[in-house]
Amino acid sequence: MNKFSEESQKSNEPLPLKSYSQIFSDVSRTAKILVLNDIKLVNQDLKRISKDVKHNARSVTVFGAIFLISSIPLIIFSIILLGEILDHQYWLSSLILGITLFVIGSVGSTYFYHKLKQLDFKFNKTRAALKKESEIIYRQFNKFQQIAEETIKEGQGAAK
Repeated sequence: MNKFSEESQKSNEPLPLKSYSQIFSDVSRTAKILVLNDIKLVNQDLKRISKDVKHNARSVTVFGAIFLISSIPLIIFSIILLGEILDHQYWLSSLILGITLFVIGSVGSTYFYHKLKQLDFKFNKTRAALKKESEIIYRQFNKFQQIAEETIKEGQGAAK
């Protein structure tokens, strides 16, 4: 931060009279620094969010692949076993297992889908920083306006 913004944060007393160009330069410099800091914050938020999404997507992919690979022999064995129990009605055992696996798969995939949807994409840190920084700029512009009004009053008083 620059000298002008540090002074404006320390006290609410009127600032010493400065030239308009220096005050405007200080406000512009502060705004530039704040914008650059906001860009850094957004980059950090995006990195965090992409890391979370990658982790959850990777988990879904790995567990889905394991499920598919391991389920094929188990399904075949279960159909044969249930078909033997149901007096050689393999079509019925296939239907029962198909419905059961469909329910289990849809519940699991729905769970992970909702988990992905609940990831934080709201940029709360960035929003808080933007609010704080906009308040700082607003206070600096108010100081600038106050100095301008005092200068005008002094100029009118000297002209009388």
